[in-house]
Amino acid sequence: MAASCTHPPDSTHQGGKRPASALQLPLINAAWCASPPSSTHQGSAQQAPSSCHPPRPHDPLRLSAKLLPPPPPVCRYVNNTGLSARVGALNPAWNEEQSSATLDARFLKAVELTGGEFRDAVQWVGNVWLPARAHVKAALQAMPSVDPSCQIMRLDTVCPWKEHLYDLENEMGLAKPVLFCLFEDTREKKWRIQVCRACGMRAGL
Repeated sequence: MAASCTHPPDSTHQGGKRPASALQLPLINAAWCASPPSSTHQGSAQQAPSSCHPPRPHDPLRLSAKLLPPPPPVCRYVNNTGLSARVGALNPAWNEEQSSATLDARFLKAVELTGGEFRDAVQWVGNVWLPARAHVKAALQAMPSVDPSCQIMRLDTVCPWKEHLYDLENEMGLAKPVLFCLFEDTREKKWRIQVCRACGMRAGL
């Protein structure tokens, strides 16, 4: 805005230099552009030139600044329940006892915690996830009796089936990919259908 308020040097002065009063005009005009005088100074000699206008009330730049979203709040609390975070929380705080006995006791708690997590994970794989493979394989073999397209699989029980499906499709050499999976929700006594996402042998479809 200040650049639009300047004036070229007056040719009537020697060397093209303006007097001191003229050199102050850009500063005065720049101040006008930033904050125009109130109506109480209408008779003052300080007037804005016609080339310098106060900011428009609907200036797109000012409107866009108003429409910007507020900055995100500072996060002061993080609920991290990962295994590493829970083990780290067992360390003594800065204002707690830091003796060897305390550290050894906290270490034993960490061993018990991680050992329990590992034991539960192994038991889930061996007792829950792996036995479901037989049900998925039986459902794939029975697809011709469900639908002539051989692309609809019906499970006889609810079980983790997706990972087994993607592995068995390649192992059994199915001619066409499975598109839908049917299973009965025993709690609500309803049949449900899920679409099989593209994976494994279906990645090129």
